[in-house]
Amino acid sequence: MPREWTTGDPNDPRGRRPEGAPPLCKCGCGEPVSYRRGVWNSYVHQHGKRKHRSRNGFDPALAKRYEHMHRTYGVTGEQYEAMVEKQGGQCAICKTTEPGRGSGGGQTLFCVDHDHETGAVRSLLCRKCNAGLGAFADNPDRLTAAARYLRKHKRCASRP
Repeated sequence: MPREWTTGDPNDPRGRRPEGAPPLCKCGCGEPVSYRRGVWNSYVHQHGKRKHRSRNGFDPALAKRYEHMHRTYGVTGEQYEAMVEKQGGQCAICKTTEPGRGSGGGQTLFCVDHDHETGAVRSLLCRKCNAGLGAFADNPDRLTAAARYLRKHKRCASRP
């Protein structure tokens, strides 16, 4: 029995896909993805390999980070890049141009700083500044007290 066709599937460039057909790879190559552990993969397995990235100009790791950013903060990849451009490619606090290193040692993107109560996005921070704000629970009084403490002990250390 032939498959039934559906129309308007956003995953199909032609707008038609057989009923029950697997979704297509998000890189735009048109290949179907596999089903594993109860979910459809987002990308064909080989697409993580260097040869595929260089051939198609597609980086699945970057796409995955952008996807996480959009799902978590509502910021698309284009909006993120616009924020980087607006901030001059710098952290909003310390003005470094290096976002920091991830746990795997690889280069990361700047962190999207947001208000934990309202969810509103504030700006982009390097990993160190983002961790510092998180350690002080985004509390300005705690940050001021910490700065006062550091200034006090810096003066004490400079005395003979």
